[in-house]
Amino acid sequence: MRIGRERALAYRAAVGDGNPLYDGRRLAPAMAVAALAMGAAMCAVELPQGAVHLSQEAAFLRAAPEDAPLDVSVAVAQNSVRRGVRFLTLEVTAESEGVPAMRSSALISVKEQA
Repeated sequence: MRIGRERALAYRAAVGDGNPLYDGRRLAPAMAVAALAMGAAMCAVELPQGAVHLSQEAAFLRAAPEDAPLDVSVAVAQNSVRRGVRFLTLEVTAESEGVPAMRSSALISVKEQA
């Protein structure tokens, strides 16, 4: 995945991000990295209809340069069932130049089929 200049500017405009940190520094907005990495991860993980995204935590470890390749990975960190509801914790990582730029954890619930 890459977040090019146009995509970074479009993201900033869409969410009203006027943070001067990104002006002239050619850095991808941190939340754009998180949103696009999670989107890419969801393409890799097939969730059934009715899945509910309960919570999300993210840690930003370094700035990701615009146009640099971001390698996104997703792993199931926890998988449990309670009272007919499956709870999945997905760990999403985005690496830039081999170094983690963002780590995220998402808790998702899925009602088990009868």
